Amino acid sequence: MPFTGGLSPSPERYGGGDGSTDAPLLQRVFESLCRARGKPFSAAIGTVVGAENMALARAITFDLYGANTRAALQLNPGSATVDGLLPRWERILAKPPNYGDTQPVRQARCAAAMGAWGTPGTTQPIVDQLKQLLGPIYVGLTLFGPSNALVWWPGAIGSTAYISSASGPLVTVAGLSNVPTAAPGAVLTLTNTDNRANEGVFPVQSWISSSSVVLRNDFTTPVAPDYGQGGSSGSPTIQWSLINPRTPWYSTIAHIDIEVTQNVTGYQNADGSPNAAFYALVQQIHPVLDEMLAAHCTWDWYVLGSGGASGFILDQPNLDLLTFDS
Repeated sequence: MPFTGGLSPSPERYGGGDGSTDAPLLQRVFESLCRARGKPFSAAIGTVVGAENMALARAITFDLYGANTRAALQLNPGSATVDGLLPRWERILAKPPNYGDTQPVRQARCAAAMGAWGTPGTTQPIVDQLKQLLGPIYVGLTLFGPSNALVWWPGAIGSTAYISSASGPLVTVAGLSNVPTAAPGAVLTLTNTDNRANEGVFPVQSWISSSSVVLRNDFTTPVAPDYGQGGSSGSPTIQWSLINPRTPWYSTIAHIDIEVTQNVTGYQNADGSPNAAFYALVQQIHPVLDEMLAAHCTWDWYVLGSGGASGFILDQPNLDLLTFDS
């Protein structure tokens, strides 16, 4: 059943006809109701039946089709209204309105931001703002993407996997993509296999490369090789998806770690620990980045440990400041 328009699958329509007619939707619905009631009833709007048909046509056109069209418009940041979801889109896309902005200007700004979704971004505006804000205590930042994320959501998917070998319950799956090194313990789902014994949901035993892992199949007797239904060694067709069941709703794919230092005059106590001025300054990062970054981005700041490198080392005096905490 289409949600909008007069055809399936649901093309959006904003007046006008479909193909051979330029009649608006209201007219076409009204005429359709009149034809359905048959010739014994007059189609003239001035009659009782005609008025009833028109009332029904308006309800169908504006309250049924129209409601779905309005909902669809609100789900598009380029057409959402200020009384609808446009303010929410501005918050999601980190595009707050300026004083005096009209609705079309705000829509255009959000539409442009949405159009850039998924394209490689740049951290330079963030770096410039942090340098200006933090001054001498700013050191640098690390941006986490799909290649170096610690955990991920919604995971990775594809349709060109194949089973290259099987040794007992251990099965080697290749043809994957963007598999992080943290894959062991995650769940790999395989479908469209040529052999039903290879189809199912299996824990990842070990990581081989970004395109290959070893899973454990304790449920059936796996068969290798398997290139999927209709697949071949040169064109495998097994469909796969990879998620982390331990942290399915958390992601470091859009995360920024900001390195700072307290080893600057005026920002440390006599024993070398950070003082109140240091903490007051680094806390200014949050309101600034809250306005600059999109809602799906996260961030944290840290200082290096005594070893001079990022990471967790035992017996550190300030564990709360290290990257272990970020």
